[in-house]
Parts: sequence; structure tokens; C-alpha cells
Amino acid sequence: ATQLLWLPIIVKWGTASSRASLELTASVRVMSRNQRTSRNAALCVLAIAVGILVCSYRLILGYPLTGDVQYYMSILREMDRLGVAHALSTDRPLLFLVLHSVRACLSIEVEALLNYLQIVLTCALTSSTYLLIDFCLKDERLAILSTFLASISPHVTVGIRYFIIGNWLALILLMLLFFALLKSREAESQRWAFLAIVLSWLILGFHFPTWLFAILVLVVYSLMSLRKVKQLSQAWKFLPVRITIGSLLAIVPAFLVSMVVPEMSATFQDAWSKIVANLSQVGPINFVHFLQDEVLLSSYFAKGSYAIPVTYALSLFGLYSLYRIREDNAQLVLSWMMVASLGILVIPRVEQWRLLYMMPIEVLAAEGVIYIVMSTKLLKGSCVAD
Repeated sequence: ATQLLWLPIIVKWGTASSRASLELTASVRVMSRNQRTSRNAALCVLAIAVGILVCSYRLILGYPLTGDVQYYMSILREMDRLGVAHALSTDRPLLFLVLHSVRACLSIEVEALLNYLQIVLTCALTSSTYLLIDFCLKDERLAILSTFLASISPHVTVGIRYFIIGNWLALILLMLLFFALLKSREAESQRWAFLAIVLSWLILGFHFPTWLFAILVLVVYSLMSLRKVKQLSQAWKFLPVRITIGSLLAIVPAFLVSMVVPEMSATFQDAWSKIVANLSQVGPINFVHFLQDEVLLSSYFAKGSYAIPVTYALSLFGLYSLYRIREDNAQLVLSWMMVASLGILVIPRVEQWRLLYMMPIEVLAAEGVIYIVMSTKLLKGSCVAD
């Protein structure tokens, strides 16, 4: 979380010694672009299969659903009894409307729907990871390795254990939003830009905290992009700014609907009060209190779902490697990581897990593996299957 504070110093210190490995990494990216084969699809299917195995083993062994599942089951059953309008009184109305509609179409029980939902979300997470990283960083090797790590990442394991499907689904939509943003800029397409804005509006309806996180990432990326990009026309240079503004406009219809629908009014006011309360508690002293809480640290890192020190160690190398690339698309991943990292330093205590969950940890770890392997000259070929 604190690496961004000292990363520029390390980069400056290691510039001379890392120039050769940087050129080697760049050459690998070019080779990966030119070596698209059917093996990529096979490896992605294999990664998805690994994810399905991870997310379904509890179901196979007969373990009950845990975490927030009772909340989801109670809302869906209340919708059966009181009607679909009951979803508007929740903090994620669009999500419950979609779940209720899917359940009605498939004519299955609530528990069965929630069981299968974990498998669907795992498949969607691994697929969207490959889609985003392959297009964003133009490196199929990194995309495939990131996909495998995503299938066993905290996004899946924490999602299963605590059943945070709203956060889980919103994270998938967040990656698709970033993909649409980059696609619209590269193709100079208004359609992709419009899709990016639509996805941001969906995130707001599915999971409000993730929407706030997405807005912050878009703001940081817009500022970094304006400083970096020079070859684009003036209209497309400001595309991230326009998408950010379009995403913020989602508040307008939500506010208007809340004025008409009483249930939405209470939800809107509750969300606003939570934002104000959390903002009033923001400060660096929160991270100090976090480090002093031995019970919380134990549950987070010693024996909890975030006890993955090897992954974090690899991600340090990966972030260092991405920081040196200086490509515009890499700035998006860095903006993503910057908001998560700096947010952890100031967010109120007990909420740090949210930003840990939002980190693209599997992408950074995959980049770290490739950086170490290429730097030690253990891998020189361009075969993706290596």
C-alpha cells in the first residue's frame, strides 16, 4: 500500500541497471502481439476451469453459503412477497432487480440461484481480466498469467467466503468500463465511449462504493493522461475527462427518481450520509490505528483471505515494472493501483479490506513473475505457452 510513496526513488536509483531489462520486456510485448494463436483460447479456458474448481469445491462438499448470503436471500424473498418495488429500498436496487428477473426466467429457488451465481461471476472475472490486460498492455503472456492468477485470487476467495457478489460483479463491470475507455480512445469511437458511460451507470446501480472508486480512478487517469498523451487530437485527448463527467451525471437521474419514489429517497439519503460520515473520518491517522490493531491485522493477514505474502511480494516487482514502461495504457493500471494504495492510507479503519479487494493484485503479480523471469534470463522465447 505504501510502495507508491517510495517507488519514484527506487526507479531513479535503478534506472541505469534496469535499462537492459526494460528493453527486453518491450521486445517481449512486441513478440506477444505478433504471435496470436489458438493456444491463447485454450489457456484461457483452462484458467476458467481452474476458477470453477476453486469456486465450486464448497458446493461439491455440501458446505452452506456464508457471509452476506442471508441478506441477499431475505431481500429476494421479500421481493416475492412485496413485489419488485421492494428492491428500490435497498442499497443496490439494480442488482436485486436483475437477480429477481433471472430467477423468474429460470424458475429456480433463491439458494440455487446464489450457488450458481458464484460460478458465473468467477468465469466473468477471469474472462474480463484477460480481455482488459490483453488489450490494455498488449501482452498476451501477461494477460494469460493474470487470468490464471485471477481464478485463484482474493477476488474469488473473498467473494465466496463473504458472498460479496455486489462488489464482485461491480469489479467485473469496472474492468469492462476500463476496456471500453481504452477501446474508444484507440478506435476514436463514440460508441465505445458511450458504452463506458453506460457501464459506469450500471456500477452505480449494482454497488455504490465501487462506483465511487471508479470515479476516483477515472479522475486520476484523466489527469495523468492529459500530461502524457500528445499524439491524439484535442477531442480524443480529453476523452477520459468526458467519460468521467458522463459517469458523474448518473447522480442526476438517481436523484430525480429518489424525489419521486419514497423508497429510493431513503436509500439515497442513507448513501449520502454514509459518504459524509466516511469523509469526515478520512486521515492518515487511520492507517496508524490500523497497524496498531493486532486482532484486525491477524484476521486480515495472518489467517484470513488476504494471507498471500508471495502474491504481494511479486506485485511489488510488477508495479515497479509497470511504472517504468511509461506507456499511456499502463497509466490506467497505475491510476487504478494509486487510488487503492493511497486510499488505504487514509480510509477509516475496518474499511481497508474494500480497497484491498479492489486492487488489481493478480495483474501486478503476473507482471512481477514475468519481470523476474525475464531479468534472470530464464525465458528468452516468445512462445505464449511457455
